[in-house]
Amino acid sequence: RYAAPNFGITEGKDIATVKASGLLPFGQVPVLEVTTGGKTHVISQSHAIERYLAREFGLYGSSNLEAARIDEILEALVDVGNSFAQQVWTKPREEQAEALKKFVSETLPKTATVIDKFAGEHSDSAFCCGKTLT
Repeated sequence: RYAAPNFGITEGKDIATVKASGLLPFGQVPVLEVTTGGKTHVISQSHAIERYLAREFGLYGSSNLEAARIDEILEALVDVGNSFAQQVWTKPREEQAEALKKFVSETLPKTATVIDKFAGEHSDSAFCCGKTLT
């Protein structure tokens, strides 16, 4: 069920060359090329790629409600990444180590607790959403 499809990774090309090729719809990586019905489609934006692959391999829940719960957790993780960027990367270099310690000791545990509670309230199994791997 979870067998990987045939795929390839493009390596060795600099970003300027790839951008000039027109392959990047938004001018950035990552992109996923998918061929269906003899036509190749380019999917861009990491979360769109994640969700496409999850749907393709049956890992996106068994109902729209489960998919929404998965989205909620994914978006909470996006918020953690944004918070990290704001709390750490925006600081001057000499303040980043201390900011990282604070992020890891305060923000991350609080968010993990909220996500864990959320998952426990919305699943009656060992999985975050539903009764199968998502």
